[in-house]
Amino acid sequence: MSAIVPGEAIRELLKTTDVSTLEAAIEEGFRAFTAGRATIPFPAHLDFPEGDCHIKYGKIDGEPYFVVKVATGFYENQKRGLPTGDGYLTIHSQETGRLQAILLDEAHLTDVRTALAGRVAAKYLAPKKEGTIGVIGTGIQARLQLLYL
Repeated sequence: MSAIVPGEAIRELLKTTDVSTLEAAIEEGFRAFTAGRATIPFPAHLDFPEGDCHIKYGKIDGEPYFVVKVATGFYENQKRGLPTGDGYLTIHSQETGRLQAILLDEAHLTDVRTALAGRVAAKYLAPKKEGTIGVIGTGIQARLQLLYL
C-alpha cells in the first residue's frame, strides 16, 4: 500500500532536517538538469475564473522515483478564509510506475524548494562579501527567502 503523508508531517520533518541537506538535494537537481539527466516536460495548465492549476512532473535518470506535482492557486480564497495555494505530489517507481507515496504538502514543499533554489543561486552568484539583502514583497517567498538565506 502507498503511503499518504499529511502536510503537518512534512512540515515537522522539514523543521528537523538540516538545511545543508536540503540545499545539497537542490544542488544535485540542478546538476542533473545541467548534465541532461533530468527530464522535466513543460507544465500542464488549467485556467479558472478564480485561479489556476498546474501539473508538473519530472525524473532524474538513475534515480528510483519520478514525481508528479499538482498545484493550485485560487487567490480569492483569502475571502473564504482558505489558503490561496494548495497541492500534492505523487511519488512513483521508475521501474514499475507504481505509486509509492502521496505527499499532501499543501504547496509547502514548493515554497521551500523555491526558497532553497534562491539560496543556491545566491551561494554561487551573489557577491562574496557579506552585506545587505533587499526583498521586494511580503508574501511567503519573501519570508522563506530570508529564512533560508
